[in-house]
Amino acid sequence: MARARRRRPPSLTRTRVREECTAELYRPRVNGLRCRWLGVIVPRLFAALRRSISAEVTVPRYGADEDVLVVTGRASAGESVRDRHHVCLVVPNGTHLPGALAAAVAHHHPDVEIGAIWCGDPQLRPADDGVPWCDIDRSGGSSTADAEWHHALLTSSSLDLEWRGALRAAALLLHDGAHSVTLLWVGAVAVLDDISTMWAAPESAFTLVPRVGPLPNDGATPDERSLAEEGMFNVHVATFGRGSLDVIEWLTERLEDDAIEVSHDGDPAHEVLSVGVARWLEVAASMFGAARCDDERIGVGAWRWSTERPALLDAPGYDPETPWVLDRHIGHRSRTVIVGHVDRRAALDAAAEQLAGERTALTAPGGIAIDDAVRRVARSASSPPPSPWKE
Repeated sequence: MARARRRRPPSLTRTRVREECTAELYRPRVNGLRCRWLGVIVPRLFAALRRSISAEVTVPRYGADEDVLVVTGRASAGESVRDRHHVCLVVPNGTHLPGALAAAVAHHHPDVEIGAIWCGDPQLRPADDGVPWCDIDRSGGSSTADAEWHHALLTSSSLDLEWRGALRAAALLLHDGAHSVTLLWVGAVAVLDDISTMWAAPESAFTLVPRVGPLPNDGATPDERSLAEEGMFNVHVATFGRGSLDVIEWLTERLEDDAIEVSHDGDPAHEVLSVGVARWLEVAASMFGAARCDDERIGVGAWRWSTERPALLDAPGYDPETPWVLDRHIGHRSRTVIVGHVDRRAALDAAAEQLAGERTALTAPGGIAIDDAVRRVARSASSPPPSPWKE
């Protein structure tokens, strides 16, 4: 049966990103004022003194008056910020805060740039937690306060929405000259040690973390059926290098398609189901040749725990109120057991602050849930519906 496809809104990463990144980049500011000469004199002076400088990184918008603050970090004297590795923390809707995860990354990797993006209710952005927001300009406005992003809030599932925002941020940073960008989901992962194996792949590759290898048929959960449902790769961590702009564009288009494809006759029974980012990552890995991070210390969690010293813990279902269970959504036949393992208990205690908070469902002002029914209506509308956060 033929299916109709709605006209896709302008891409969040293609035309706009290319336009925004044609202007001069990385111009330092002092007291809110841009100083062209400061970018030359100060780095040379401090290089001579062998000290570090602090610099704010701005990306001037093409054809606009404001500048968008992309990331703030500590740059070594004489070193180009453009060639540095960036870590982008993805904050979902809810009560998670990025500060603890950012501090852990900075502790183990003091030479990386760290920023965060907010993927929740535009009116409920968390208070300042000491981490610069990649999606806020210096005047306090938000780059997410545009019609395209608000339409994505109404039409995409939570995880797909977060990936659309994360891919947009990664594309901007890579266009700006970042060496590579690692995406980490706040509230789902915790950094306990060096995670540089995640960005050790060649520049042309993007790196994904496999959930697990062959699973024994032992009745424990998660199992092979769980793997078929949730996908082969971890959806809470990924790294994109300079040569990954094509795959970022491709993934963004697929997620946009997921948010706009409907049945030709409006019958929900005939609706084209969304594929979801987990499946699209599998396809992208095959088509574009993703590098696999097979470090057993990266991605430790409910799927596998074969090391006494995990570096990156993946525990989106962990609740500090029930510390004897790794994932509150898994029954008594959990594949990874905490009780009786002192090393695992210690790792979770160390990660508790980074995992604190909870993910909540997105709602419009007034408490109206943005659920599947609302998304179906928004997707099938002949024109983008007005944003409940603006209108």
